[in-house]
Amino acid sequence: MKGFVMTLNDLSKALAVADPDLPLIFDAPGGRTSPGYHVTELKLGTEDSIDCGGQRDSWQEVKLQILDGQGDSYMSVGRFRSIATRSVAAIDGLGDHDLSVEFAVGNDRLEILTLNAPEIEKGAVIVPLGRQQAACKPRLRAAAALSGATAQPGSGAAVACC
Repeated sequence: MKGFVMTLNDLSKALAVADPDLPLIFDAPGGRTSPGYHVTELKLGTEDSIDCGGQRDSWQEVKLQILDGQGDSYMSVGRFRSIATRSVAAIDGLGDHDLSVEFAVGNDRLEILTLNAPEIEKGAVIVPLGRQQAACKPRLRAAAALSGATAQPGSGAAVACC
């Protein structure tokens, strides 16, 4: 499942329509968060990169790290929103940049995952997570120039990159 670009502010707004007492569950490709999971960190970082074509790039991104649980109950939507609100107030820009999730079922082999829109399912709010794809930026730029549109990772564009 491929996610879309979402910020912490976007996620918080999407959760605002749900009952704050409902359990919040993250659904990763390998399984769902277990009861008792918790948010270990919200991190704002700057990435400085150089791609295989020699072009430099820089951007900020946010990571939500979740430790899988061993408890009796899930975190509520209201509790998560409270953590998000306090965190956004404490770190300038935390709510405004692309958000990804660091998580592993059973805390084994941490993955960086994308988010999809929250859904209400059987008395809980589920946030589907998806795996990220590797992408060659020079190839994407070349394919976009040829098509006149923005190419997406995994588009299969057969353009040499470097």
